[in-house]
Amino acid sequence: MERQRFGFEPVYVSRCPGVLLLVALILVVLEGAVRKWLIGSESGFWSYLAYFSKDLAFVGILLWPGQPTRSSALSTFSKFMVLGGGLFVTGAILSSLRGLNPVGALLTFRAGLLLPVVSLLAARRLIGIRFKHAAFLLAALTLLNCLLGCVQTRLPPEHVLNRYVVNDSAVTAIESAVRATGTYSYITGMGIMSSVGIWAGMVLLASGRTRMVQLIAVTGIIAGFGCGLTSVSRGPVVVGFLMLFVWIFASCAGFRAFMASKMAWAFAVLVICGAGFLPQFSRMSRSVIQRHEESNETFGQRAFGQLEEAWEAAVLTPFGAGPGTEQIGGNYAATGTMSFTNYETQFPRIIAEAGVLGLAGFLVICIGVIASLQTARRTAPTEGLNAALFATQLLLIPLFYGNVLFNHIASAVVWIIFAAMMANCAESETPTENQREIRSDSVYRHARPRP
Repeated sequence: MERQRFGFEPVYVSRCPGVLLLVALILVVLEGAVRKWLIGSESGFWSYLAYFSKDLAFVGILLWPGQPTRSSALSTFSKFMVLGGGLFVTGAILSSLRGLNPVGALLTFRAGLLLPVVSLLAARRLIGIRFKHAAFLLAALTLLNCLLGCVQTRLPPEHVLNRYVVNDSAVTAIESAVRATGTYSYITGMGIMSSVGIWAGMVLLASGRTRMVQLIAVTGIIAGFGCGLTSVSRGPVVVGFLMLFVWIFASCAGFRAFMASKMAWAFAVLVICGAGFLPQFSRMSRSVIQRHEESNETFGQRAFGQLEEAWEAAVLTPFGAGPGTEQIGGNYAATGTMSFTNYETQFPRIIAEAGVLGLAGFLVICIGVIASLQTARRTAPTEGLNAALFATQLLLIPLFYGNVLFNHIASAVVWIIFAAMMANCAESETPTENQREIRSDSVYRHARPRP
């Protein structure tokens, strides 16, 4: 334990919260593998325990006392959380007058209220952690999923490695490839891993001082794109390119970090070509193009169609049709069938569960996250931290727009990463060792860019 003094009272700051944060991230990525390959979907209690294991580890951080802090970013998010949470709860109460799926409602409140509140409280217990540790871990886990995904796409759909958590679910495949899941329960996890791996790479580039850190960062980014390709989905690939492009050309720190890593990029390309991965990436790229050409939906319909559906849902059920009724997990618990109820996209599903008020509350919370990160950027003591916060904004915006409330992987990733970043921006009354290191950063200490 590390001893810190706040005023006249000695306080002992344990490293356990930081360890639990890393454990929660590991469980986010690997709990699907445990459920589909080790304990199976029919194991009842143990399957549910594995499902919620990442949340239990995250909530476990609250067992340690919070530290007195000075953080305008946390104060900003607290205000948005109170307003957004109030609207969301009010909408859900009104919606419950028309119906209720208890299991689905639990999942909705977990993602919409519980995890944001835990994130806010956990940030005050994580002060002093190094967010770079989380980025290193996620880069490694992205590489693991990319390599596994490359194997899965070449195997027949009935192979054990291509199993979903629910054994009787048909594995999705096209003519040239199986849509890989990596360690996740279903395909969507690989798309999220793609964005997370690219985020981890950008964060490490922003804070990297050595060639080794830069090489790990570049590996994470390339593996992130690999995860997107193995999922045979255009969305993660497009989002990943946009994240990286905006980070490099809209951030001076991002541009400098990218240019400083030229040797790492050259080495990574040589390794990919020499190890024979280039034909594999080319094959998966053709699969993505093939699926795009065969799809009945345009990219615009896929990206913005939920806005039209949200309007239709608001007209049909402005006060909602019952909390939990749109959760696939709730439907599975009630009927034994993994299926959508009325809508596939996030915004109309929120309206169906919590009405227009619930959607407004959800949007307020999301805006609060981005606003608090922007507040943190204004006071970031180093250029590297500023660039890492910008990368986090670029990660969270598409996840919030895509599907956070109805995807247990996305919701866990969003709030764990947000807590880690907020902890690095909060200042204790006596700076921790990590904060002193940030302030004396020899690479970025002279730069204070505008947001």
